[in-house]
Amino acid sequence: MSELPDDTLMALPRRATVSKALRRHRKKVTDAANGDTPLPAIPKDLLFDIPESFADIVVFDSGPGDNRLILISCHELLDGLARALMWLADGIFKVVSSVFFQLYIIHFSICDYLSAIK
Repeated sequence: MSELPDDTLMALPRRATVSKALRRHRKKVTDAANGDTPLPAIPKDLLFDIPESFADIVVFDSGPGDNRLILISCHELLDGLARALMWLADGIFKVVSSVFFQLYIIHFSICDYLSAIK
């Protein structure tokens, strides 16, 4: 943008205006993908319940408490993990919602999975 002429820069919308429009568009797309049901509010404590609309992706929930463990997946991915030759795991501490302490992600090679089921 630094190479644009001043009259062009003046005609562009402010960054905040574009950001607001993008947020509104993302919300509209997300709501449409969820059957026009907005996402639930971010939990404020560790005693929250999993909304019924998300119960199908929760494979395990140890229940409310300080050491709560929630496993989110689907049976196809769990089957892929069982057949995979190698897993890669990653733990995230800083970018998760404040109600969570840590997020673990387990990856596997989909090529290994596809060749194993053939």
